[in-house]
Amino acid sequence: MLQVSVRTAELDRVNRALASAADRVELRRQMRSELYAEARQVLQPLRASIMAIPSRSGPRRDGRRPLRQLLAGAASIQVRTTGDPRVRVFMDGRKMPDRMKSLPAYMQGTKPHWRHPVHGVWRRGLRDQMPHPYFERGTRGISDDAVAGMERVLERTARKIEGR
Repeated sequence: MLQVSVRTAELDRVNRALASAADRVELRRQMRSELYAEARQVLQPLRASIMAIPSRSGPRRDGRRPLRQLLAGAASIQVRTTGDPRVRVFMDGRKMPDRMKSLPAYMQGTKPHWRHPVHGVWRRGLRDQMPHPYFERGTRGISDDAVAGMERVLERTARKIEGR
């Protein structure tokens, strides 16, 4: 799965402390929204990396969205503060149209062969479509800044819990 995930001991510690806080619902809501805002720092360059994938086709006339727009729309954020707490930016294949759910992995190159019909016909000896690794290129360097920002959010939340 294509993802950048953050699970730290600090996140676990703050999550346990939140369970006993008196106003845990409000603190958890604030922490979740701040963590989501930090994760968006990774999502925007990832989407820009996807939109920078070279394309040989022009505008579509059949009403379907171009592949790069579909892939950019599948980039997602998940923030969990209960159970197994984590923050992750990932490619959600469930957001892709039917019969394209695994396309983000093929485009990245994590699945071995990406083949498609030529003019709607499956022919013997089809050439493989070349992958365009976009995920690492879009998250390189930025994910470290986002992790540091998330740690600052956790420290602020921990101070709020201790101060009350």
